[in-house]
Amino acid sequence: METEIAQLNAEQMADKILEAVKVYGAGTSFVDLENYIGGQMTGTLSFHLPGKPNSVLWDGVSDTFIDGLVRAVRSKNIEFRPSIFMLYAMDGKFLTLPVGTIRKQDYKTPHWIPVVLSPAKG
Repeated sequence: METEIAQLNAEQMADKILEAVKVYGAGTSFVDLENYIGGQMTGTLSFHLPGKPNSVLWDGVSDTFIDGLVRAVRSKNIEFRPSIFMLYAMDGKFLTLPVGTIRKQDYKTPHWIPVVLSPAKG
């Protein structure tokens, strides 16, 4: 008999994300989050910088994950920090988009902006 896993709501997802950052510490990648949260993070959406749909932070996520991540960041307990392609390559997963950086204007075509999550500095 299969046991169904209860779906997390946005608040519970935010709590899971905060837990993961506590476990993995500074430099928590989206791969780390996938390993910690599992399939409930998975979906068909891209998470991008606000107002910059071509500045993609991660792909293949659920709307609940996006809502939870936004809540977790707004709680001011965690923050995004720039990262590098190699960290994700070492984690074994990365986006196949051209690598970009955070900039004032959005790109004309999709670019991956490698970032990590870290506990916010108090």
